[in-house]
Amino acid sequence: MMEFKLRDYKAEEAVHSITRFPVFSHPLSSSPSSSSSSSSHNQDHGSIEFFDPLRGPSMEILEPVDDTAVAEKRSATQPSSYLSAKEWASFNKLLMQRFPVPKMISVSTVSLLTILSSSKTIRGNKGVGIPQVNIQSDELNDSPKLTEEGFKIVSQQEYITRLHELKDEIMRAWRSDDRVTSLKLSIKLLFYLELAIFPCWRFLHDHVGDSLMRLVMMIRGIADPLASAYCRFYLLHCAQKLPQCDTGHLITCINDQKVVLTRIVSMKETTFGNFLGDRKLLISLMEPTIEYTMRCVFKDPNQVADMIVRLGLGKNPLEFYGKVPWISVILHHLLRELPIEIVCSNAVELLHLVECSGDYSFDQCLNYKMLGLKLCEGISEVKAVEAVIDEVIQVATKRKSLDEYLKILDAYMDIILQYKMDHHLSSVLSEIFERLCNQVVTEAELASLQSIALKLVTHFDDMKYVFDLNYFVDILDVMHGSSRSIVNMHILTNATRNDRIDDPTTVKLLFDVAQSLHDSVDFPSTRQDDNQQAERLIARFVDKVDHGKELDRHLTFLIECRGAFNNMNDLKEILVHSSNLLATRALKEKKDHINFIKSCITFNEVTIPCIPSYSRQLILYLETAEVSLFGGLISHSDGLLDSAIGCLQNVYLVDGLRKSNEDADGIVSLTQKLCSFMLLVPGNWEQGVTYIPKSILSLLDSQSWMTPKLRIRVLCSLLSLSSTFTQNELPYHAINEEVIGNDRLFFGHATYSQELASLSSVILHKMVDIIPQEPSQAARGKLALEACNCIASFLKVDHEISSVCSKLVETGISCLGADNRYLKSTINFVHKQSPISVGGE
Repeated sequence: MMEFKLRDYKAEEAVHSITRFPVFSHPLSSSPSSSSSSSSHNQDHGSIEFFDPLRGPSMEILEPVDDTAVAEKRSATQPSSYLSAKEWASFNKLLMQRFPVPKMISVSTVSLLTILSSSKTIRGNKGVGIPQVNIQSDELNDSPKLTEEGFKIVSQQEYITRLHELKDEIMRAWRSDDRVTSLKLSIKLLFYLELAIFPCWRFLHDHVGDSLMRLVMMIRGIADPLASAYCRFYLLHCAQKLPQCDTGHLITCINDQKVVLTRIVSMKETTFGNFLGDRKLLISLMEPTIEYTMRCVFKDPNQVADMIVRLGLGKNPLEFYGKVPWISVILHHLLRELPIEIVCSNAVELLHLVECSGDYSFDQCLNYKMLGLKLCEGISEVKAVEAVIDEVIQVATKRKSLDEYLKILDAYMDIILQYKMDHHLSSVLSEIFERLCNQVVTEAELASLQSIALKLVTHFDDMKYVFDLNYFVDILDVMHGSSRSIVNMHILTNATRNDRIDDPTTVKLLFDVAQSLHDSVDFPSTRQDDNQQAERLIARFVDKVDHGKELDRHLTFLIECRGAFNNMNDLKEILVHSSNLLATRALKEKKDHINFIKSCITFNEVTIPCIPSYSRQLILYLETAEVSLFGGLISHSDGLLDSAIGCLQNVYLVDGLRKSNEDADGIVSLTQKLCSFMLLVPGNWEQGVTYIPKSILSLLDSQSWMTPKLRIRVLCSLLSLSSTFTQNELPYHAINEEVIGNDRLFFGHATYSQELASLSSVILHKMVDIIPQEPSQAARGKLALEACNCIASFLKVDHEISSVCSKLVETGISCLGADNRYLKSTINFVHKQSPISVGGE
């Protein structure tokens, strides 16, 4: 019968451990002692300079790039009011997104006839062979019929193509010295030709401002307000390319736009030039021109004061006239472009200006909102804060629309919070809740509620203060849909930043928030990335809750979480870990908590089967078995081990065919972990001490998907387990003194040793039989040497074992060659274990 080697684990640890000595500073620190030790180390190992990046900043610091010279050079060649090409391209892109051009566009009949009469109607001074009217009629017949209002529907590409044809015809006529034809064709685009060549005037005149103002005046003659607006737009864009000139044209353009818009908002007609439709739509189409003009007006920070005076806003930036009404849409973009410091210094006057400007050209509440957003940008510089907030609340309260009320207050909420106006905050939240109770909340109103709630959540470090706010929880309950979910996630994010959550009221409210978030996510049908953030936040919340010494209360909390978040599989694992942690804490207190520990184990036994992954179940069963063993609950530990074996069998049978190499390695590692844990568990005479190892062996034989390499790894672990069981003293024991190890429980029993020897003999023969099944020659040779080293490490090398090792060495020689270093070291190791000759000598 084969014999196992006797081992002294303490002696082996002493031999193989590195000599340790105390140090007084960290080896990577910059203290003198570490420097001296570092220098002595360099002396011993040459003069290699070692630099630790954690010790300090690198010596190779790049010099910062000085943009001052570049900026000065740029300002010398370009005016400060110049809008860069990149900025213009960005603005143009935004316009195209805001006003997408349809594939079919509506064009007036007169404009279309003008465009169509191009090269097909004029052929130089000699006239044409086909009458012009007939050609125009043919052109019109090719497209859809004219509408009753005198408009025609053409494709966008067709319109652009005709314009390009007209341009090419002008160029051809000019190059052929046909000045008359070129002039006639140019007259058709005279709303635009002079504007296009306007930058060229600087080569002819020193003062191009006169020509600029002349064109500004010419645009006044365009009756169509939309056409005149975009002529101004193009004029300003061309003027930006000129050297520094007087900005009077900008003020004139603003004033002209005010005149046009005043006429539009005061007239009852719905026809303006060639535009048919409501006036709000017309104004919205003209808005980009107003926006661009205001950008140009306040582009140069050195001219802001002068521009404010010339616009009639006051004698200087510090003396605003707040009672002069402005067109709302112009005022909106004025507020957008005004410098922050001016807005903050004149907040009350600007509020009055918004109050006086209430025409329908722009939503007045959006102007209040714009002013609030600008004030929040320079929140620490706001003057007369109390007066501003008092007036804003009065203005908002007068609004019957909940949407307008919320939009206005949302813009000023940061100021209320920053300046700790608790009385205003309480009254605002009270009125919000009162209004919410009387009507159905729309999507727009939910968006404003979401913004207000997020500002409250992010302002306070402790969620306890947020929940204590008047009506905050009630307002949160009214919210629903994605807005509620977003607020819930921010609440959990903010709450879990702290190390622990121990306030009972806060825990209860956060639990309700987490449950609402869980119920809003359809876990079974959504993708993993859709619910991952919500699941992670809920898990963090559960992990942060701490009821201190009230362990029973915390276990009750875990039971509630299991019921409330039943769709979250990852959270169930956290609940099991938390339950085991509670049991461990109870053990450390060394009190009579045996019933509580049993409750924790029972909770785990119910929770673990709900987790779909068998491999994760196996891990949790082993962890819980370890806790129960530390608590002296051996019968519970045996039951958990049986469940673990069942999981291992299910992993093999259900998941085995789908396992990748990485997954298979993980399963083998779990099997090895199970073997290691078996050393702690007292053997059972009824089932035998080798009951679990034999169960693993039977599972190993039934799994065709396991490669020879994986089988050998498991067999080596089982052989190591059998050898360790036979030692006079095990390398480690359970921390509970009531749990007696096998080295004491079965010491000296012949049946115990015979059972282990019989198991080892089966393992040995399986190793020899499995190695030839490896298809790869190199891998087969390595497996043979690994098995040989394992056998020689745990068994005494007698004639029987020497014969087995010789066969394995011969396999290694045939597969790897006699010069293989691993082969040579294996032969030397086996020879040291026994004087009997082994193959290869």
